[in-house]
Amino acid sequence: MHFLLKMNNKKDYTKIAHIINPVVVEKSSDLFYAQPITIKSMFEARMFSHNGVDVKLFAAVYPEDEILVNKDFDKIIFLSKLLFPIILIFLIFVILPSIKFK
Repeated sequence: MHFLLKMNNKKDYTKIAHIINPVVVEKSSDLFYAQPITIKSMFEARMFSHNGVDVKLFAAVYPEDEILVNKDFDKIIFLSKLLFPIILIFLIFVILPSIKFK
């Protein structure tokens, strides 16, 4: 997933944020081969970006998957399995009641 943001300052420039959520998987999984390629392409995109393009690399991982990312990421966000019930409760009791069905 990536986001492309166009910023209008004194000088126009583009910000690109690559965001991944890598997971530890068995060798039989397609992700075992796809994730390293994805991560390598993210770093290459940043390396080959030109003036006026700011490429940021982010990873959102659970603690057990931290070994898949390195210190070269701009930001590593640590996820918690405790957040899922909180998000679910928010969805059920706040978001869904506010939706108007016809």
